[in-house]
Amino acid sequence: MNAYERHKQFVNNYILFYGNAEAHLADTSKHKTDHDVLRENYTFLPEDTSDTDQSWEKRMVKKYHDKLFKEYALADMSRYKEGKIGLRWRTEKEVFVGKGHFTCGNKKCSSKENLTSYELNFAYKENGEHKNALVKVRVCPECAEMLNYKKNQQILKEEKKAQKREKKRQKSDITSRDERSPIDLNVSDDVESQETANAETPTPTIEPKIPSTTKDTWRENPEMEKSKDEEFDDYFEGMFM
Repeated sequence: MNAYERHKQFVNNYILFYGNAEAHLADTSKHKTDHDVLRENYTFLPEDTSDTDQSWEKRMVKKYHDKLFKEYALADMSRYKEGKIGLRWRTEKEVFVGKGHFTCGNKKCSSKENLTSYELNFAYKENGEHKNALVKVRVCPECAEMLNYKKNQQILKEEKKAQKREKKRQKSDITSRDERSPIDLNVSDDVESQETANAETPTPTIEPKIPSTTKDTWRENPEMEKSKDEEFDDYFEGMFM
């Protein structure tokens, strides 16, 4: 029996023996333990307020928070496939045994080899308010894959989408090429037939036409007209021969 339970027993006995038990019996349903107070008022990062402005519950939470070691955090990866990772600070006992520093920071892993430190932008919701905090976690390669599971899945999805878009583009190019190919073949066949016909038809040779007078002039020696004296000489020469 702790001090709180002993105190409740003394109060109940006093009311039971020295007063109206039914009217003054202590209502234990509203009593809270230190653990209940911590659960209601604890925050991942404490608020910067002076001690005079805080209630005793806030002061108790601050005192508990000061006892935690915030160099590295421990991770709960039981729901890593949903993209949900739970983080908390280490206690003094966990620091002494090296949990989260010399061993893997995953609560359910005790690996001590190939540990790597990661600085996470821890986004969480606390008291209905969204908050962010930079937290260091030291984990093994296997747990690092679980830590980055959601991000890796998003990268794989983007790569698959890119591959699908590339396949659709190639398919559309092939389809458009097939639609154009019959026309191109007909045009090429017409061109080849025209070239074949032109090759088979002999090309006529065209010779320049020379005027008959010019042709006769160059190919024949026309007789020159003789004078009268030459005619007489020829006549007498024929007589005496």
